[in-house]
Amino acid sequence: MTPRRLVGIAGGLAAAAVGAAAAFWLDAAVWRVAVALAVAGWLAASRRLPQRRATLLLVFLAVGSLSQATAVELWSYSTSSWVRVWNVYHYYLGAKYFDELGYRDLYSATLQADREGDGYWRDVRRVRNLSTYLTEPRAAAADRYRPGEHFSDARWRQFRDDVAALRGQRSPRRWRGIFLDRGYNPSPLWTVVGGGLATLLPARSLPALKLLCSLDLLLMAATFWALARVFGLRAASWVLLFFTLTPVNDGRLVGGFLQYDWFWALAGALCLLRRRRGVAAGALAAYAAMTRVFPLVLVASAGIPLVVEWIRSGRLRRRELAFFLSFGFFCAAGFGAGCLSASGVDAWKEFAGNLRHHASEHVYGERRVGLKHVFTRDAAAVVRGESDVDPRAAFARRQGLYAAAAAVFLLAWLAAAPRRRAPDALLLGLAPLYALAVSSRYYWSYLALLPLLEPEEPPRRDWPALGQVGLYGVVALYEAVRRPEPDALYLVFNLCLGVLLLGLLALYVRRDLAARSGDR
Repeated sequence: MTPRRLVGIAGGLAAAAVGAAAAFWLDAAVWRVAVALAVAGWLAASRRLPQRRATLLLVFLAVGSLSQATAVELWSYSTSSWVRVWNVYHYYLGAKYFDELGYRDLYSATLQADREGDGYWRDVRRVRNLSTYLTEPRAAAADRYRPGEHFSDARWRQFRDDVAALRGQRSPRRWRGIFLDRGYNPSPLWTVVGGGLATLLPARSLPALKLLCSLDLLLMAATFWALARVFGLRAASWVLLFFTLTPVNDGRLVGGFLQYDWFWALAGALCLLRRRRGVAAGALAAYAAMTRVFPLVLVASAGIPLVVEWIRSGRLRRRELAFFLSFGFFCAAGFGAGCLSASGVDAWKEFAGNLRHHASEHVYGERRVGLKHVFTRDAAAVVRGESDVDPRAAFARRQGLYAAAAAVFLLAWLAAAPRRRAPDALLLGLAPLYALAVSSRYYWSYLALLPLLEPEEPPRRDWPALGQVGLYGVVALYEAVRRPEPDALYLVFNLCLGVLLLGLLALYVRRDLAARSGDR
């Protein structure tokens, strides 16, 4: 082994140790402030450093941030029976028993199973009704579900055994929050995939459950290896740094059940597009879209340049056309695969209705990301820590302001996207997504892929990272100083994210205008 490689290994281990120590001794917000300052210093100094040394320093920060984000939970995961049961309970049982539960009966069936057992959850007093999203007494939820009308005897015994295998992950008192969640909401395609894995790796076997909950970690390692091979170590380090530094992923990276499969699929699609393998890229993008829906907006954004070029010149770029044809084909295949449940095509109809209901509640929920969510709060009051009025009433008063702000984002996106290549336009699809939808916060880990934008001015590609340093730095500083409630923190995050996206689009539009002036 060469001395240079030994130095690299030693540096990686040192970074992991620093991050692990920070996880045990430092608040996450303080760590983010420190890393944001370190990265800002790196950006200022890196142009005077040799390229290899600057890249190694960036790798050091990325590995340290990965360790800080995962060390505590990874230790618990590897030394005990712990898994992230909030996620696993919903995804594992929801997928494996979708034919009997659908999207509405998970809590009712669970509490009915508990009633027939030893009453582990007797202290759970209120439960969310997944049909209305209102809370109701536990007895009302349990009484509503009659297992014999949905389960065979054998399947009901299996369901009860799986519930018993998962419930010990938390004390009965700490389960109260889980029963107030908004339930199981993945698409029928994810249900078929997740249900198959859950059947193959039963929760009653701890080794099987651990393997099931390690899939995200294995996919994470494979994805960052692929990013380093295709985009280079420097770009992959930026992605890893921002993926682990962002607050939207807090407490989600270890011990869950395929919560980030869509992220790995989109990152893989970008790698394949870079290697000009449009068919395989389209297949991965289709998987992401048919399991999480919102990537449809990103792929639509990627299609803007293709359509504009076809209108202007009557020509189509073959490799990018192959990507979109492949995407359409595999979306159709994914739709068909989602019909393999007992509900058939009706599973998609049920999913569409559930998605509309779930999305409407997202707008007014806590810790959500999207422009519309900003207008459901009184920004000044929330930042000061004061209670706000009903979010629905607040949005009704500000609906005109929201429409005007959304129009600005969409116009900026339509001005910037047409002159980009498909991979860059795919990344810029964050702008219409932010303007039009309110989504779960962890979907915005997609922001970590922004450093993969092609550099407009060689040789460096670090400029997209500068805005993210500012975004996470401001949010972390506010979190460290104010210790805000979630509403306040995510309001600041949403506002800073809006500034980042508008600034990025404005930079592209400015460069396009300058290029046109130069052509004249």
